Amino acid sequence: MTKTSTFTAVMVLIILSSPTFALDYSSLEGAAYEAAFNQIKSSNKDLKIVRVEMIGHRNDEIAEGGVIRIDVDEKESIVKVITKAKVITPNVVGLHKFDAKDALESSGIRGDIDFKEVAEVCAAPKDHVVAQSPISGVEVNNNRKVTLKINNQARVILPNLEWLTTSQADRVLDPLALTLVHNIETIRTGDKHQYCWCGEAFVISDATSDTISRTQPAAGSNLSCLNTKTISTYRVRTVRYKCGKDWKDVRPGEVCP
Repeated sequence: MTKTSTFTAVMVLIILSSPTFALDYSSLEGAAYEAAFNQIKSSNKDLKIVRVEMIGHRNDEIAEGGVIRIDVDEKESIVKVITKAKVITPNVVGLHKFDAKDALESSGIRGDIDFKEVAEVCAAPKDHVVAQSPISGVEVNNNRKVTLKINNQARVILPNLEWLTTSQADRVLDPLALTLVHNIETIRTGDKHQYCWCGEAFVISDATSDTISRTQPAAGSNLSCLNTKTISTYRVRTVRYKCGKDWKDVRPGEVCP
């Protein structure tokens, strides 16, 4: 009798874990980007690594450039590494101190903002930034302390004195402790200057107008930056002009009717 040996083939299916995403990415949180990059590449050199920098991240335990988290796209074999970005300091010189603080915080700076008061009336109005440290355009850690120099002195602005009499101007400027020097300007016959012109000659009367036509420095000047406290006011002699047959008086600065 012939014995028939029966062999049963047994298929063993071995499922190997894909090495692509074998790394525990959560262990890389807080690590420097370069270290995380090397470990990811060591686990699979074919992975595509994309770095995304996040501005304004508030976790102080993670240093600038450190890994916040890692997102994985298994289908595309992409590993997205989100890191804590450094901050580029904005230019806040010339801004009101509170607007400057808002601009710094909006840029991602989380460190202390120190206001240092200085008397710099020529550089900026009161309560405005005249200088910053670090300067603008510098890459800093987001917990970096920023110092702002703030002008604490009010500016003295020369008011408009045109059309005032010299006595009225004296009263206006008396609280500012300014000395007025009154001058008379002579307008030549036929000189158009800033006065009205009808195609006929001007004539200058003997009388001098008490009305101020202009000042030196001009109205609106920042007197806080001047080395002198002397204001020159200018008046003109009464001017007459002729339109047709009639002669008429004109005040400084008036135009033809």
